[in-house]
Amino acid sequence: MLSRLPPATAFARVESHATLPAGDTNLERLLADELAAHPDESGFRLLASGMEAFLMRTALAESAKHTLDLQYYIYRDDDTGALLTQALLKAADRGVRVRLLVDDLNILRKDDDVTALDAHPRIEVRIFNPFATRGDSAWARFASFLADPARLNRRMHNKSFIADNLCAIIGGRNIGDEYFDAGRDFGFGDLDVLAVGPVTRKISQSFDQYWNSSYAYPLTAMGARASASLWMERMRMRLGRHFIRMRKSDYASRLMKTDLAAQLIQRHLVLDWARAQLLADVPGKIMQTPETTATLPYDRLRELAGQAVEEIILVSPYFVPGEQGVAALREIRHRNVKVRVLTNSLASSDVAAVHAGYSRYRVALLAMGVELHELKPIVPAGRRRKRRVMFGSARASLHAKTYVFDRKRIVIGSMNLDPRSMYLNTELGLLIESGNLAAEVAESFDELADADYSYRVELAAGGKLRWHGEDDGVKTIYHHDPQASIWRRLAVRILDLFPIERQL
Repeated sequence: MLSRLPPATAFARVESHATLPAGDTNLERLLADELAAHPDESGFRLLASGMEAFLMRTALAESAKHTLDLQYYIYRDDDTGALLTQALLKAADRGVRVRLLVDDLNILRKDDDVTALDAHPRIEVRIFNPFATRGDSAWARFASFLADPARLNRRMHNKSFIADNLCAIIGGRNIGDEYFDAGRDFGFGDLDVLAVGPVTRKISQSFDQYWNSSYAYPLTAMGARASASLWMERMRMRLGRHFIRMRKSDYASRLMKTDLAAQLIQRHLVLDWARAQLLADVPGKIMQTPETTATLPYDRLRELAGQAVEEIILVSPYFVPGEQGVAALREIRHRNVKVRVLTNSLASSDVAAVHAGYSRYRVALLAMGVELHELKPIVPAGRRRKRRVMFGSARASLHAKTYVFDRKRIVIGSMNLDPRSMYLNTELGLLIESGNLAAEVAESFDELADADYSYRVELAAGGKLRWHGEDDGVKTIYHHDPQASIWRRLAVRILDLFPIERQL
């Protein structure tokens, strides 16, 4: 185990950068007319369905001719992860340069196919802000954290998928079955956006900044696999068998029935063209003092909220506004701007500690007139097809991070409205000046805020909370967090006693 890590620049690695579109790819030919017609704008398409989000990633991987750049907080070695890994491997086999940057918190360096890709001569894997260990032992990582908690508590939360420096996908989704409607009994309700054109170059520049930073370590520096070539051949065989099995699966059948699949077959991708701004933290944020951290995504969100005149819609699975956030929302409400919030209920949240941080502010928010909706954990089966934001499993948890201002501007990215995203982790998002996309997201919010899908939290006499909803067609009122066990409610109360808000 290494007690301390030298900067990544101390290890053997080659600095590399995104290449400009060369005008010779299928993607450029497909989009040439629209790109010419919108020289100062970029094209966008919301990817609300997990299946469409996965299909778009595989389509970009299969269409890329020169480069594929991926940046992720989580990259799972499950069904969809394996399919995407195979798509990256096939791209590299035909000459595409693949760069994969993953955060070290959720990756196994030696035992999964993601890191095995590093053995390919056209693929390089780097690890961001790694633990100072040569392996993946839980005890070794724990000891590493105790030796350097200030650094290892800061993570790269960015999520981007870039093909040929022309098309990019960013948003809330990591790589894993639960993000792509492939989970058998659980799924995340999430949102990505496909971006085409000039703004993609900005996303590539941000990727390059992280890739070449002193925090992005070559995989070999963290303990390379000795028999890399043998492992690669075994991986190819395993991925090939997996692809044959998945090709005959129900998931593959459902993928081909999506609207996006039909458009890709017809080579006609429907896009909304608009101006956009990239909102990206710099990689050095992880070494800044949290109290003085400069963060473009949140500075811009505050500006947009201050400019709103009618309505603000906030969708964040982890919503911990803090005292400063409550004060800012109070000022907004004083201007008679409607504020509507969708977050997870205690029963649908996957992090009870975050819900404890959120719950302490509910009374103050409701008292100033903020509209609070908490997503139910169970998706009503009879109405799934009507939803714009789809859940592929019976149990669901909100994971989308999107913000709408006056139904004219939207921000989509990896940023939650919580202290961890604001002060500790690095984040990435897009501000899109599109009334069409803003209206689409707002309409999805309206649908998710319906009593079938969410509980509306209201303030009763004496400062008590009430949850209003509709279960099995019957209007219901709860006097405590609905569908959450007494033990889970007790755990939240206990967690609320600890001073951990800045870590949430």
